[in-house]
Amino acid sequence: MEIKYHARNYHVSEKLSGVIERKLEKIEKYFDNANAIVVCTKVGNNEKMEITIMASGHAFRAQEDGRDMFKNIDLALSKIERQIVKNRDKLRTVLRKEATERKNAGKEEFIYVKSKEVEEIVAPVEIAKNKSFPIVSLTDFEAEIALSTIDYDFFIYADSETGQVKVMYSREDKKVGVIEITNAKIQEPVTHQEELAKEKAEEKAEKAAAKKVPARTKEAAVPAKAPKAVKTAAAKTTTKKTDTATKKPSAAKK
Repeated sequence: MEIKYHARNYHVSEKLSGVIERKLEKIEKYFDNANAIVVCTKVGNNEKMEITIMASGHAFRAQEDGRDMFKNIDLALSKIERQIVKNRDKLRTVLRKEATERKNAGKEEFIYVKSKEVEEIVAPVEIAKNKSFPIVSLTDFEAEIALSTIDYDFFIYADSETGQVKVMYSREDKKVGVIEITNAKIQEPVTHQEELAKEKAEEKAEKAAAKKVPARTKEAAVPAKAPKAVKTAAAKTTTKKTDTATKKPSAAKK
């Protein structure tokens, strides 16, 4: 497994890199071909380790904070193995078949995960809630303000200049990060002001339509009486003609 190291305000010693390599060799049994990226960061008195394993286009990532970087190795790799165990049935083309098969009279051999934990790990996650909302066109500065006013650690929006869909999220260092969705773009970005104006116009149109309904009903009721009046007049004319026709023969008789 090829391993790349990145250090931020931290020095990766030969001893640490040697331990990381030995630990990753054990995890390597799950993959035919994989690469790893290890990021070590010093944040105040804490030391943070991020491990990302790339295999066949899939990424397994975990991070751990603590006072001891050596302890972070096992804690981070334990999270990655849990990801592997949870998704092994879905990722049969990525994982080695023999690495996840049951061995030793039905017992599964894992490095960090205990056999009794497997059933809990592979249990399906229930979707508790669904929400939908329109993507509003904003600048990065406006999106940062919007993120600070909601009770979530991320905010989805479209760049007001390019239409590119972005996700702004809160970081642990109190800063924000931005993810650009490269295959999602709004062709005609709508500004927040335009969205509000559109909503007000729709409300105004609905109120106007509601006021016109009684007037239309009254107008429609007037023509309904007209056919009765015409019918009555026609009936009177028919009666007069009938009477006249009845009287003519008696005059001729005389």
